[in-house]
Amino acid sequence: MNETIFADTFYWIVLLNPRDNFHTQALSLTATLGNTKIITTDEILTEVLNFLSDGGQNLRQRGTKTIRQLLNTDPQKVTVLPQSCLLYTSPSPRD
Repeated sequence: MNETIFADTFYWIVLLNPRDNFHTQALSLTATLGNTKIITTDEILTEVLNFLSDGGQNLRQRGTKTIRQLLNTDPQKVTVLPQSCLLYTSPSPRD
């Protein structure tokens, strides 16, 4: 079974923003993921676009292009969980 990771807002912002101090580290990490499945959420992608909205036209375009690609990626590779109150009202599998 392949490993699964959760990609939060910080990951996507530093990956997309070449001026961020952690950008190179995010690129290096991404290059090592191989067959690792990435899970993220609609809420996170909204936060990313909101953050990038002040970054100029190029950064906004990079963000929207990347998110469109994520939404059309094979769900075995990237899953974007839809926005839903169930994400925080349902019992955790650990409960």
